[in-house]
Amino acid sequence: MSDEKIKHLEMIQGVISRMSSNSFKLKGWAITVLSALYAYYISHSSYSILIIIFIVTLLFGILDTYYLYLEKGFVDLFNEVRLEQKDSTDFRIEPREFDFKAFGKVFCNSVPVILTYIVVLGVTFTLLIIQLFI
Repeated sequence: MSDEKIKHLEMIQGVISRMSSNSFKLKGWAITVLSALYAYYISHSSYSILIIIFIVTLLFGILDTYYLYLEKGFVDLFNEVRLEQKDSTDFRIEPREFDFKAFGKVFCNSVPVILTYIVVLGVTFTLLIIQLFI
């Protein structure tokens, strides 16, 4: 393997590491923001706060899934470059074209995303139903 190819793979690996780090940090921010919103809800018991929690959870979940989607795309690029037979490289580092089907697949196959966001959405939805009908 040529030095150019090794450098290219190192560059792609750096992007993969950043995507993974961003996803981890985003989960931390989500837990912090949602905890603060739930604390506010407990003290005020307003259904409008639950709607805000629901929307914020959806946004964090979509953004986290997007980071995981990008990370998977760069892993695919890494494997493509790694398996190339030629030793020269064009140093291409670009995300793949957005695909809703692949995005949905990443969401459904990601246990941390499901555990973090779907559980929060379920609890929020249940509290919203209780708040509105009981």
